[in-house]
Amino acid sequence: MTGLGGSLPLSQEGNFSVDLPDLPRINLDHLRTMTDGTGLFQHASYVVPKRRHGYTTDDNARAALAAYRHWKLLRDERIIPLLRTYLSFLHYAYDPESSAVRNYLSYDRQWMEEKGSEDSHGRLLWSIGTLVPADPESLLSGFATPLFHQTLGGANDFRSPRAKAFAVLGSVRYLSRFGGDRNASLTCQRLAEELLDRFKENSSAEWPWLEDIVSYENARLPQALIAAGRFFDWGEMIDWGLKALRWLLEVQKNGEKGHLSLIGSDGWLRRGGERAHYDQQPVEAAALIDACYEGFRATENFFYVAEMKRSFKWFLGDNDLGESLYDFRTGGCQDGLHPTRVNRNQGGESLVSWLLALLRMYRLAGDIGQGGEEVD
Repeated sequence: MTGLGGSLPLSQEGNFSVDLPDLPRINLDHLRTMTDGTGLFQHASYVVPKRRHGYTTDDNARAALAAYRHWKLLRDERIIPLLRTYLSFLHYAYDPESSAVRNYLSYDRQWMEEKGSEDSHGRLLWSIGTLVPADPESLLSGFATPLFHQTLGGANDFRSPRAKAFAVLGSVRYLSRFGGDRNASLTCQRLAEELLDRFKENSSAEWPWLEDIVSYENARLPQALIAAGRFFDWGEMIDWGLKALRWLLEVQKNGEKGHLSLIGSDGWLRRGGERAHYDQQPVEAAALIDACYEGFRATENFFYVAEMKRSFKWFLGDNDLGESLYDFRTGGCQDGLHPTRVNRNQGGESLVSWLLALLRMYRLAGDIGQGGEEVD
């Protein structure tokens, strides 16, 4: 697929038009390099998979989402074997005896823990739930639906806000097909309401956030509020999600040049403190793009399209170092921005974050002016 561009209509909020950037060709070479018969490798040394670090449920859940988006966009059957591999990994990650989801799997296929994090459990729900309403093979829904049912119950014990957000995102997509599933509906609504309550309890005018720290995959939290608010027709939930998202965008804007400057993982941003500028991670930019897409769907305000463009250009060099993280030769994405250099390793998380961002931008280009079908 070639690059897409063009002018979009004027936003109703501000007199500006938005030109989508030319989008790079979708290149799956590095995804295939990083995937074996078990799943997506976690890390790479430059462009070579590091087998000693094995695999994670986190990365394979994201990879399944990327493979699904690729099929939904292009209807290219060649992606189906990869999708099956990632889904097989997720199925293996769930232990029916303990109802636990494991995260770290060694290269010799030994689980490194009896139970993974709540976040990995939530990411599994997000991935599987997304596949249920719009699977690329009729039999895959039959696979995904019972796995979603089996793993949804664990969400009732979630304490992690991000785990709740991932579960909400997957549940909203699941409910778009099985809206009469009372248990899934009640679980999704309760988790979303718990997130909303935390925002209300912890927020101030200067700090509209649900915790006293802004850390990782931050934009998934407002994204989940907006998605649930849209599904349940809950205007207050949408409003809180949009407010938090706008603030998150503002605090991650380079004051001088206006480009995206992500909160770094080397210290994060604590309430009343200064934000860390490094290490900036691709997973954060991808989350912002998805959250802004949700904001655009909720409001039809092209402000969010402009922010999607700004976030996407971070991958291509419009960032604090002025260097591209995307590798046009391999199709991979470098692992982040350090204070003086780009991390040249092209690991699994960065790769699928890039693909999720790129595929979302292609989807946006198809949506504009066409009222395109909504997909996750």
